[in-house]
Amino acid sequence: MKRGALVVALFAAFIWLSSALAETNPPGRSLARNVAVERALTIVRTSENGTPAQRAKAAHEALAALDGDSVLATNSWLREPLIAQPPDLAQAATRLAATAALLTEPPSRRLEPAAARGALREVLADSRFRPRTLLSLLPGWLVPAALLVGAVVQFLWEIVLWPINQVLALLARLLGTFIQSPAFAPVVFVVIVLVIVSLVFLFQKALRASVVAQAEAALAPEARPPTATDALALAQQRANEGHYRDACHFVFLSSLLWVEEQTGLSLDQAATNREQLDRLSAAPTARAAAFVAALAPVVRRFDRIWYGQAAIGDADYRDLLSLAARLREVTE
Repeated sequence: MKRGALVVALFAAFIWLSSALAETNPPGRSLARNVAVERALTIVRTSENGTPAQRAKAAHEALAALDGDSVLATNSWLREPLIAQPPDLAQAATRLAATAALLTEPPSRRLEPAAARGALREVLADSRFRPRTLLSLLPGWLVPAALLVGAVVQFLWEIVLWPINQVLALLARLLGTFIQSPAFAPVVFVVIVLVIVSLVFLFQKALRASVVAQAEAALAPEARPPTATDALALAQQRANEGHYRDACHFVFLSSLLWVEEQTGLSLDQAATNREQLDRLSAAPTARAAAFVAALAPVVRRFDRIWYGQAAIGDADYRDLLSLAARLREVTE
C-alpha cells in the first residue's frame, strides 16, 4: 500500500515538473536547462557504483549543476534523492533521465480550434456513433407523428398496468405486515418442515419406483410365466439367444415363484429383493428359515449382476443358475 502511494506521488511530481518546465521553457533557456540536467545525470551515473564518499561528492556536484537553473534549483522532485542521507543515486539517475527526455522532446504541434472541431465532426459522423433505430428508418416528416403515436401507446399501456401495480403494491404491504408479526416465524418453520418432509417422501417414492421398475420382468404382466418351471424355461431360451441379462432375470423370477409354490406364501411383486427376504423371514412356516438361507445368496448374486455390472455373460448366468439349483434342494 505504501509502495503504491509512493508511485502515485512520484507520478504526480513528474507531471508537475513537466508542466513547470513547459511553462518556463522559452527557446533561449531550453538548451541551457537541458545541459544542466545532462551534466547532473553524467555525474550521478559516473559515481553510482562508487564508495560512499564518492557518492556523496557526486550528489553535491549534481545539486550544484541543477542550481544553475532557477526552475531546477527549486524542483524538490529532482533534488530529493540527491539530498537524502545517504544519497540515492539510482533513483536520482532515473528522475534526471526522465527530465532530460522531456526537455529533448520536440514541441507538439498545436491544433487549431477550427480544425479540431472539424475532426470531431468527422468522428461523430461515423456510423458507430449513430445507432440505427426504428425512427432513423423513417423519413423526417414522419418522425413527429411516430413520436406522438409512441407517447399515446405508452400512456395507454400505463393505464392498463395501473391496476396490476396497485394490487402488487397492496400485496407487498400485506406481506410486509405479516412478516413483521410475531406469528410469522412459527409459520415459516412449519412450512419449511412440510416442504422437507414432502421432498423426502417424493424422493423415496421415486427411488422405490425406479428400483422396482428395474427389477420387473421384461415381459408384460399378462405374459409373465405362471410357474417356476416356465420361468426357468424362458431363462434357458434367453440364454440360448445370447440375452444373458434377461436370462438372469428369469432365473431369479423362477426362484421367487419356486418359494411361493413350496411355502404357499404370496410374495409382493412391488417389493424390493431385500424386502422379499424380510417377508419370508416373518412367515409362520417351519421351513421359512431354510428358504431364507438358500434364497439370500440368490438375491445377493442377482443384485450384484443386475445393478452392479454393465455387461453380463454366460458365466454370470451359470453362477446364478447354480445358486437357484441349491435353493430347490431345500424341498428334498
